[in-house]
Amino acid sequence: MVLSERVNVPQRVCHRVIHARTDRRLRRGQAAAATLERINYIDPVFDPDTHRQLGRLWLGQKRYPGAIREYAAVVATHPHDMAAAELDLAQAYFAAGERDKAQDAVLESLAAAPNYKPAQALLLKITDAKQP
Repeated sequence: MVLSERVNVPQRVCHRVIHARTDRRLRRGQAAAATLERINYIDPVFDPDTHRQLGRLWLGQKRYPGAIREYAAVVATHPHDMAAAELDLAQAYFAAGERDKAQDAVLESLAAAPNYKPAQALLLKITDAKQP
């Protein structure tokens, strides 16, 4: 069974997902990001994982506004692992220097999973960075 049959999406979208995965494997981050961005343009709610992948690529390329947008899209889909989604968003905000928004997002992550160690660690980093 091909991807388009499993999730009932147009074949052209599935081909783009495959191209993006191939580009990422080949370390062609810019090409993968462009392909994932086109996928999200065609069908913005196609798959939260597509937004997560693009957010990861943008964050790695220090394109923080794009990373924030994509991670916010993941959070908006109310994924099963909300703690991880909020943490991704918090990390993007923190990298962009938006400490207050990063703190809000990491607190949301901890609200979803109070013992989530990566979120606890980021909260400590944010708190330390806010100290004069």
